[in-house]
Amino acid sequence: MGSPSKLYDHTNPDWISTVKMGHLQHKLPTAASRCERFDRNVQRVAKKKKQEAAATLIDFQNKLIKLKRSALGKFQQMILSLMRLRLNMPVSLLSHIFRVSPSTVSKVYSCTVDAMYVYLRHMIHWPEREDLRKTMPMAFRKHYQTKVAVIIDCFEIFIERLSGLKARAQTWSSYKHSNTVKYLIGITPQGVISYISEGWGGRVSDKYLTEHSDFLDCLLPGDVVLAVRGFDIADSIGSVCAQLQIPAFTKGKCQLSANEVESTRKIANV
Repeated sequence: MGSPSKLYDHTNPDWISTVKMGHLQHKLPTAASRCERFDRNVQRVAKKKKQEAAATLIDFQNKLIKLKRSALGKFQQMILSLMRLRLNMPVSLLSHIFRVSPSTVSKVYSCTVDAMYVYLRHMIHWPEREDLRKTMPMAFRKHYQTKVAVIIDCFEIFIERLSGLKARAQTWSSYKHSNTVKYLIGITPQGVISYISEGWGGRVSDKYLTEHSDFLDCLLPGDVVLAVRGFDIADSIGSVCAQLQIPAFTKGKCQLSANEVESTRKIANV
């Protein structure tokens, strides 16, 4: 009795060490260590996302069809198309980089974009309401609880000037002062693209595009839709028992009311 446990027989199944178990060397967590642990976790998440993106690209590359009479392999076709999409590099420069003719660049780009549409369109889908509520960011919970379903806006893509007068008029955008194609895009509060409409001519208004697409069919009663000024579609969204939240207007008013100021502040905070 009273002898140090280190003198006990280590072959005894009842023996357990009680000397220098490590509690003296244990360091209490500090603010710096917590920050380092948080940074490591962020890096792991970012690395995992990069790995998933790389795996998706590799899988997509394997599904591409190599063009006949082309010196470009599948990987080169994919890189060429991504450079064209992301950097908007001219065809002449891409033909010089990959040492192919401009017609080959155009053909590769067109075929690759068609393949991307077929194989990647399933990644854009409208999430279930319960999935949205479970992962709702705190900034939205504070002001709108878990009711926000989507944040919508329209964007335009510049196109070449068309030869047909009617098509040229339908695609003319008074906002961009050019011929464009307009799309309606919806993003969840978590930052994921959940909806993209069909392409419309740049002349169409945001309200007309929203009301004549299948966007309203995706909404459920009680959903809250956030939008920018110009989306005067409160009646259309109200027809499906949903609610539209847009910043208040000062047009025709000396100043905003207290309720309008508070509502606009809530939208700006998210």
